[in-house]
Amino acid sequence: MTTEAKNNSPQYGRSAWQRRLLALMFLPWTGLSLLSCDYDESVGTCQVQVQLVFPEGSTAPREGMRVELKDRRASVFADSTDARGTAHFVVTPGVYEATAAGQVRVYGERYDTLFIYNGVRSQQVVAPENDNRIDLELKVSFRRMFH
Repeated sequence: MTTEAKNNSPQYGRSAWQRRLLALMFLPWTGLSLLSCDYDESVGTCQVQVQLVFPEGSTAPREGMRVELKDRRASVFADSTDARGTAHFVVTPGVYEATAAGQVRVYGERYDTLFIYNGVRSQQVVAPENDNRIDLELKVSFRRMFH
């Protein structure tokens, strides 16, 4: 290495005690900067209500229908509806798919009718700043079973 390169190089421009002194001066600043970092590990949760919207004229009971929320990692949260047809969840913020399915059997004299309800609503964003209410419209199909 040439003499000119040695003089311009920070390694050769300072003596060993100067380098140690600089290191000792910056050590407290490094420690303070690490202590001043604020990192919050707590994961917030959001309350979510899924309201089932039954077809017009439906006499299906609103209580007890299974509702599921599935996030992008395929974690599934399940609840049953209350008397108003609402399922309640507490989940972490994210994007969810809400599904519901159920059936009601109506007994008749000549035949029974099985009403099958289902619905799905995808790409629902759950976040603390949203109201997090999902209205899930149900479709119905039926099947008659003769005695």
